[in-house]
Amino acid sequence: MAEYVNGVIDKIDAIIIEDYGKGVITPGLLENIVGLAKRKKKIISVDPKEEHFKYYRGISVITPNNHEASKAVGFPIKDDASLKMAGKTLLSKVGCRIALITLGENGMAVFEKNKPMVHIPTVAQEVFDVSGPEIP
Repeated sequence: MAEYVNGVIDKIDAIIIEDYGKGVITPGLLENIVGLAKRKKKIISVDPKEEHFKYYRGISVITPNNHEASKAVGFPIKDDASLKMAGKTLLSKVGCRIALITLGENGMAVFEKNKPMVHIPTVAQEVFDVSGPEIP
């Protein structure tokens, strides 16, 4: 995988890493890809796995959910004050430009250094069954 990224790095603007903790995204792979992308000044976005936070240092954007962010910062996110503290802590701990914490039905919170938190609410959507009618 690192060889592939090395071969296409000059043709892309960003790298998105989805770390589901299944063994594909390893510390060695992260070190290689993140280092290369940083040298090439590419945007690096990571949907993290809580056990790997120490390997994401210096990325552009991190997008943990509430649970992952709580584990990463070492305290529960239970209200607006702890959410703001978690966002600030994540920015510092990971050294990223943006931390976006997803909050399920409560939307998401976006953090940037020296800027106030931006809360983006969810919008209820009517859901349609696109798989077709049920067969009796």
